[in-house]
This record gives sequence, C-alpha cells and structure tokens, in this order.
Amino acid sequence: EWELLPLCREEGIGVICWSPLAGGWLSGKYRRGEPPPPDSRVGRADRWDDLPEQRESERTWRIIDALREIAAARGKTPAQVALNWLLQQPGVTAPIIGARTLEQLEENLGSVGWALTVEELAQLDAVSQIPLPSPYNFIARYTRKRTQG
Repeated sequence: EWELLPLCREEGIGVICWSPLAGGWLSGKYRRGEPPPPDSRVGRADRWDDLPEQRESERTWRIIDALREIAAARGKTPAQVALNWLLQQPGVTAPIIGARTLEQLEENLGSVGWALTVEELAQLDAVSQIPLPSPYNFIARYTRKRTQG
C-alpha cells in the first residue's frame, strides 16, 4: 500500500481493493473492550488472519470510532461510510465487498449515491494514516537528526 497505491495513481492504473472492511472490523460490529460476537468471523476465528490480535490495535479502534461518529451524523452505517471513503480515494476503481449475506450486500450498496465532505475525508485520512514502514522510518529519523540536530 505504501508504494503501490501512489504508483498506480501516477501511472493511471485502477485499483480494486480487497477486504475493504478489513475482515468486518470496519463494519461497526466490534466494540472496544468487548469480545467479538460469537457468530462473527473474528468470533469464530475461521482463519489465522481472523484472530483479533491480527487487526486489533489502537489505530484500528481510532478508525472505527471515526467511522461510527460520521455514520451517526449521516444516518449511515460504519460499513457504508468506510466503503464510501474508499470509493473517494484517487485511483480506486472498486472495492471487492465480499458480502456474506443479502443483508450485508444491501447495506454495502448504501455506500453509493452520496459523498463524504472534505472534512469527513480528512478526519478518516488522519486516523488511518499508515505508519512509515522500514526502511523509510529509519531514513526519516536519520534525516531529522541530521537536519534538526
């Protein structure tokens, strides 16, 4: 994501996003400090990447909190806000929604036909900022030390 998304935008290559709701985490069904619903993917832990420790972090909770806040103000669901946010990203062609039920499909379809405001996009961009990966984090620290003392 760090290098590929900017490259795709620069070269005019469309991006089809896999797992846009992060395996259900961005749907709003998980709550901080509560066990996952037993009938959810994370509750069942069907696969290794469904285990809570694979996605649960303070960054994830900040994103979920922002999605819930915007969804409540807009009369939408967190999943609809998350998908709309993704669709407004430059270069994104489509998300692979992966709805398991008709209800999920119908909910996800409610993510189109409206747009988040510039302020809402900025809020979601801020809480979801991807930390610098290696080696960029090292280069940034080293450069800062050399230029700022």
